[in-house]
Amino acid sequence: ARPVGQEEQIDGQTVQDFWDRGAGAAVLGTSLGVDSIVEFQTYTSTASSQFGGANGGINAVTRAGTNALHGSAYYFARNEVFDANPYFVPSTGKPAFERNQFGGTVGGPIKKNKMFFFVNYEGLRQTLGETPVVIAPNSAALTEATNYLNTLSPGSAAHANVQTVVNALQALPPLAAGAINLGNGTSQEVLDGNQSGVEHYVVGRWDYTVSSKDTVWFRSIYDHANLSEP
Repeated sequence: ARPVGQEEQIDGQTVQDFWDRGAGAAVLGTSLGVDSIVEFQTYTSTASSQFGGANGGINAVTRAGTNALHGSAYYFARNEVFDANPYFVPSTGKPAFERNQFGGTVGGPIKKNKMFFFVNYEGLRQTLGETPVVIAPNSAALTEATNYLNTLSPGSAAHANVQTVVNALQALPPLAAGAINLGNGTSQEVLDGNQSGVEHYVVGRWDYTVSSKDTVWFRSIYDHANLSEP
């Protein structure tokens, strides 16, 4: 189904954008704020009108504070020590990988039996080594372009165009020592760079019991992330 063919709700509010990225769908591909969810419902067939006619989806409810003070704390760590070598291993060795995911929750009473609070924070820090395989012009391409340039009349349009190509080839970074010459002026090499990501995710909730039949509550979600590609 298309991304818009399903629904994701928190406390009855749609949190999904067009490309299926909702609150808690981290930019680094990890579900955040799980400890702030008290229960959830999944449905896979025709839904009622409250879900906007979606084919299926998830409806989650955030946790509220109670008369007892409760909390939790957690920390998960991963790194490249536990990873196998990729098929293409750069000359620098196994790509770097480090993920630190940590956070905690706390909830309790502001006024017993009447007013409650709940807060969940989760942080994510990740460094991911990437090893793209690229095909780039080599010195043979520069030599061929330079030789062709010398056959052209200075000041001509062709000379100007080829000069632009020569300048671009000269500006390219040098190929690694282990680059494989493919012929036709190109070589293949494995690059090595680190992707870095940082994310902060916060859920806050305030509840007030008006009577045995009525409650008022407020919930806020803050999600901020930075992702940098090499």
